[in-house]
Amino acid sequence: MKKLLLVGLVLMLLVSIVVLGCSKKEEEPAAPEIPPSGIFDMDLSLFGEATAAMERSVLDVEHCEDFDTAAAIVIVWTTLTQITFLIPRLAFAFAIAQDPTYEGDLTWRWTLGNIEGNNTSLYAQLISDSVQWDMKVTNDSLTDFLWYTGRCNTAATGGWWQFNFADSTHSETPALWVGWERSSDADTNASLTIANIVPESEDNGDTLGYSIDGTIATVWINNIAGEKAGRWNIVWDREEHWGSIEYPEGNRGCWDDSLECVDCDSIPVF
Repeated sequence: MKKLLLVGLVLMLLVSIVVLGCSKKEEEPAAPEIPPSGIFDMDLSLFGEATAAMERSVLDVEHCEDFDTAAAIVIVWTTLTQITFLIPRLAFAFAIAQDPTYEGDLTWRWTLGNIEGNNTSLYAQLISDSVQWDMKVTNDSLTDFLWYTGRCNTAATGGWWQFNFADSTHSETPALWVGWERSSDADTNASLTIANIVPESEDNGDTLGYSIDGTIATVWINNIAGEKAGRWNIVWDREEHWGSIEYPEGNRGCWDDSLECVDCDSIPVF
């Protein structure tokens, strides 16, 4: 009886060792899906290369005035946006090009720069059905400054970012909020919303929205202050080039596939 009891205890001990040994050898979880660094890209080829869109028409025909207005507004706003996000996008792209370090607690870290000194670090933490992202900067004047933070779903097909700037005391001050969404085929279905959230700024609330649904692209702008205050809505076909602009006062202008002014009833309804 004693021998059987001893054998049983030995077997239990062996099983415990095997179980514990397996748990120690368990592989670390896979890093989460990374949001695309190109989420701020917008297809503005119609406005940036208007003459290319007129290859099948007479090139000396002047563009529709409504088209010129739409082009000026879209290009100015989106150029400012792309300049604003150039450095954050580059930092994000450089960071994710590195191999992440798993830090436990479902948290990963990508580091761009000298780990011991000045560096920019990207952190990702799995939280339930989403991923929390933080980009922090340490340099001569900042320590773990939260440059931008965000959340996305685990498939990295939608989420938001908040960008901060450092005030005179090096504190984090909200600057921009960005909401984004992309289908698996981002070239045919995607949306982007950018809002100015700088506290007490006269431009607080300015918002730029961009979306594509198949060949139809839309830019809408809500300009809070200034000479052109109000909401502007611009829609165009990325392949056939016709489109329309709705002005803040409510009137609407349209152009055809040759970028000539036409009655809005003559273009497809969208």
